[in-house]
Amino acid sequence: EECFHIPIVLAVLGVIGSFLVQKRRHVWRHYAALCLLAGYLSYVLVFHYLSNLNFEPLFLGVQKRFWMQANIYMWLFAGAGFSASMSYVTNLSFGKSPAAGRWRWIFSLLFVSILGQSMFMVHFPKVNHRHNRVVESYGKKMLESMPKNAIMLVNGDLNNNAVKYLQQCENMRTDVAILGLQQM
Repeated sequence: EECFHIPIVLAVLGVIGSFLVQKRRHVWRHYAALCLLAGYLSYVLVFHYLSNLNFEPLFLGVQKRFWMQANIYMWLFAGAGFSASMSYVTNLSFGKSPAAGRWRWIFSLLFVSILGQSMFMVHFPKVNHRHNRVVESYGKKMLESMPKNAIMLVNGDLNNNAVKYLQQCENMRTDVAILGLQQM
């Protein structure tokens, strides 16, 4: 969903292209694709069977964290599909001319830059947190609740970083000594 489902189409093209290898010297691609496809399917099927989670939004968010390994397989196939499709487009347009390689790079660069820019434009409003002051207000409330010249014991990165940032960058309540439990 992050890439507008384009990598899924490219991955399907990569799988199909890997199994349609005709040249004898590239037959290893067929076996490599078969191994990767078997690994992908076994990971997906075994993981879903063992996780025993339904597809409600909360559980789906938990499952997405574990999809990174399966995504590696998908991106490998998407890369193969992208390479095959760029080769097909340039061979269709330019044949076997010496300029075909140069145009393949130009088409690839153009496609990747347009895809990257469109992803940035679509997803930036969702991930823009420049006006989010939750951690700052949390750190301020922790510091303001401490008496003068106190020693504050904090546990975890959020607590430690929120308070340390305010002390070191904003010069707020520098009289309070911060001790992380991890440092003890």
